[in-house]
Amino acid sequence: MADVFAFPAVSAAETQAGASVSLTRPGGVPDDVWNAVVSIATMRKLSGVRYRELPVGRDVADYGIGVSMTAERPDAPDVSGAPADAGWIYVLHGDGMDAAADSGVSQGPWRCVGYLTITGIRHADSLTSAMVWESVRDSVGSGVAGTVTVSSDTSFGVMRGDSEWAREFGRLRGHSIEVRASWTPRQATDAGFDAGECVRVWSSLLVSLSGELAG
Repeated sequence: MADVFAFPAVSAAETQAGASVSLTRPGGVPDDVWNAVVSIATMRKLSGVRYRELPVGRDVADYGIGVSMTAERPDAPDVSGAPADAGWIYVLHGDGMDAAADSGVSQGPWRCVGYLTITGIRHADSLTSAMVWESVRDSVGSGVAGTVTVSSDTSFGVMRGDSEWAREFGRLRGHSIEVRASWTPRQATDAGFDAGECVRVWSSLLVSLSGELAG
């Protein structure tokens, strides 16, 4: 049964300044799982990314920590309904997690599952998916498996109740990309598993893709 652990919403400035975080450990939580909770709660947040705790389904793993993230786009107007580049990551712990590893070699009880969506892309072609997947592999490792979906959309007319964003840009054709991936994270030997680094790497990928594809 998966447990969802709340972590405080510490701002990027507070985290970078070394703000202390107070957490209450529930009974019966394994040491390595609790260390992962603390690692995520105290990790350095990226500037321009908003983080929130995300509930993990109780049938997903023995223990799970979920984090959603949204990247701020300076080029997008600050209006209600505007699309956002966003994503989430599950850091999962369980006895059967290593069985999902592509290598077939036991790599520990941890597994990561991530999702990203990038919107408002003006140009996309047959090479876009491969370029995006190469960025994913460079970020999390060659053992990652998943999909990249490129969608094209054209809006016709303006319907009653549309947001300000839709009224302004509703007739423009755009593309969006969705990334779904799962991987066995790199396991540290002496310092222990750094779950916060997994979240940081995934949010860094979100920021990177958002910047590269938005033009």
